[in-house]
Amino acid sequence: MKAKILIPILFLTLSLFKVQSQKLTIQKETKVVLIVDKKTNIATNLADYSEIQDLMNSRKLLAKYPNSMFFPGIIKGSYVSSKTLLGLPIDTMLTIYNDKPLFSGDHFFLGDHFKITSREVSIMSSQKGELELKIIR
Repeated sequence: MKAKILIPILFLTLSLFKVQSQKLTIQKETKVVLIVDKKTNIATNLADYSEIQDLMNSRKLLAKYPNSMFFPGIIKGSYVSSKTLLGLPIDTMLTIYNDKPLFSGDHFFLGDHFKITSREVSIMSSQKGELELKIIR
């Protein structure tokens, strides 16, 4: 009699854990590199880290992106990849890591907007060494 009651309760408890664990999935993160022109301080490209790493290994990076600064980062969410740049849908989160000012003379405040390639981003967080952005257009 106790087994008839305990087995369904145990089954329901385990199924609740299964459903709960499916809801807590971690969003995919992808390593990227923000490429900024040194002269104009404009973000010229957002490239997949593996592409940049391949260029670094073959020593073609500076030939492809002359007079550029490189900042590592992470995309949180989905994106579309092409050979020249990454297409980021609206509401995608982008974190850029920087140990020096990202654009010389700029001070970032929450809510400020600027462009990365053809997308407009809003600053969500600006802490020392980390700039968290959200694609808004």
